[in-house]
Amino acid sequence: MVPEEFNIPAMVLSFDTGALIREHVTKVSATQVKSLTFVHTKFGAKPAPQVAHFSSRGLDQINPSILKPEIIAPGVDVLAAFPPNKKYIFSGHQWQHPMLLEWAALLKAVHREWSPAAIRSAIMTTAYTDDNTHTTIKDKGVVFPPRP
Repeated sequence: MVPEEFNIPAMVLSFDTGALIREHVTKVSATQVKSLTFVHTKFGAKPAPQVAHFSSRGLDQINPSILKPEIIAPGVDVLAAFPPNKKYIFSGHQWQHPMLLEWAALLKAVHREWSPAAIRSAIMTTAYTDDNTHTTIKDKGVVFPPRP
């Protein structure tokens, strides 16, 4: 993997790594489905969602003309599968990326003609800024709205 900066969630892989991924994806003959028991899931929690305390937000403190991040996604207590037959729960910025990549992949599957910029625009322009109490999404714990 080569660290690069992109305007959309992406990564660069070596040719050999890409070939291994392609081989794995094409040789899997059946979808493997397992069941999960949601032990820590809280249904009906209010307010929800909330911005994690570790998330960047709002205008850049040095250059206020830069607004980063442009969008936030779930990244707290993400259940991730690990071989062999294990699972772990992670939190952090890096766990928001798979969610955004999943949304992008679903959009691309339905709209094959869309460019990366069009997919990014669709995700950003359909995001919501209010929580389930119809107020601005707040920072978890601090209860301040994220800076615009």
